[in-house]
Amino acid sequence: MPILATAALAAVLPFQAPVDSPPGWQERELCALPEGTKLRSYGLPQVVFTDDGRAAAFVVEDSDRTALPVHAFPDRKGVVQLEIGRSHDVILMPALTDDGTSAAFTVADDLQTARESWRVLVDGKTKLKADHLGPPHFWPGTDELLVWTVPKGKFDEWNGVTGDHVLRRGKRSGDPWVSALLAGPILFSKDGSSALSYASGDEERGLLLVTPKKERLVPVPLTNSMGAGLLMALSADGKEWALEEQRVELRQTGSSSTAVVTQVVHTPNGLVGDGFSSVRLPRFAPAGKRLAVAAQDVETERWGGWIVDGRDPDHDFGRVTDIAWEPGDERKVGLAFSALEADVDDPMTVLRVMDREGRLLEGVTKWDRVRYLRVGPSGVAERDLIFTVPDGAGWRLVRERTVAGSVQMWQSEVYTYIAPPVVDGERIGAGAVKDGALVWLAME
Repeated sequence: MPILATAALAAVLPFQAPVDSPPGWQERELCALPEGTKLRSYGLPQVVFTDDGRAAAFVVEDSDRTALPVHAFPDRKGVVQLEIGRSHDVILMPALTDDGTSAAFTVADDLQTARESWRVLVDGKTKLKADHLGPPHFWPGTDELLVWTVPKGKFDEWNGVTGDHVLRRGKRSGDPWVSALLAGPILFSKDGSSALSYASGDEERGLLLVTPKKERLVPVPLTNSMGAGLLMALSADGKEWALEEQRVELRQTGSSSTAVVTQVVHTPNGLVGDGFSSVRLPRFAPAGKRLAVAAQDVETERWGGWIVDGRDPDHDFGRVTDIAWEPGDERKVGLAFSALEADVDDPMTVLRVMDREGRLLEGVTKWDRVRYLRVGPSGVAERDLIFTVPDGAGWRLVRERTVAGSVQMWQSEVYTYIAPPVVDGERIGAGAVKDGALVWLAME
């Protein structure tokens, strides 16, 4: 149970659920992992799910740490089939088409030899070869691949992969760039019209806006020449962008200097949040061009939510850790955010919501830690929040909602891993890992 921090919510303890409340999290097994294997993990497990939880692509390893690509998908009768590929030295994070019928894996073999080979496999067949490759992406609604390539690349321990970086779009190759975020994410707009990545040329560097037929570099005045510490955001129509840049400044105090990390957010109209010491976590609304960021006040060092068309003056909490917009196609929607408590030695994570005008609403819950925050179908008016919380060595999926002064709370059992939740209309779902199997958790 979370700790309640306002009298309005504390008055309804213990947690109560109205008669018409949903039945809770329903678990459906997608597939068991191949016998004698476990999911390969580099920080997070190498697994992706479709938004309906009917298919998955993942990487497993056996007792010898041999990596194998696996695609789980339903056949015409709805029976889940497993396609298990052969072993490879390296397998990057996989990708799935929207319907889950095709899976792509970037693999590498014979590393550190003259025969080193990088390939993109789609449904077990080689679709692309290059000296070096990034992880695959499918253009939304299609089976067309989008992959960073280095056709004549070289690798050394000091400079990483060097050589011209080329973005491959299906069978078309883009312009050569001096560098790019080879292993970084490629973002897609909600309407599927555009994609966003980072690239650097001989004289200019910035964001690479990509459509199915062309690409265009948007110069951004970055101070970080390597492109590290960059977080991108793209509006629903693909016409607006935001880029968080991490900066390291040396501040002199007497005879000693201290490295201070701050963030700024670039947009087409310049920096967001002028006058703040640090601005981070850019998030576009699901429709329109509203942009939310977390901003730190210069003088008080307190954090607040800030929206392009208005700012919340109440900076009574610590560092903001996540921002999530209310789902929907309306131009104005509310949002939720998580933040650490201020002026506390061992701060908990506080969950708060803002209405459509950017005003903080009553009601606060606290958790040790929160990941993958989402706003549920009932929106911020009912404080409908979905997120995951740690529990021992695993995670729980949580939904909390306040209706007519009554707090509803649903917690799943503990899973080894829970993927980012998906909110689709009235449906909520998330992939998870449990006891050597992939499962799908859902609530409607």
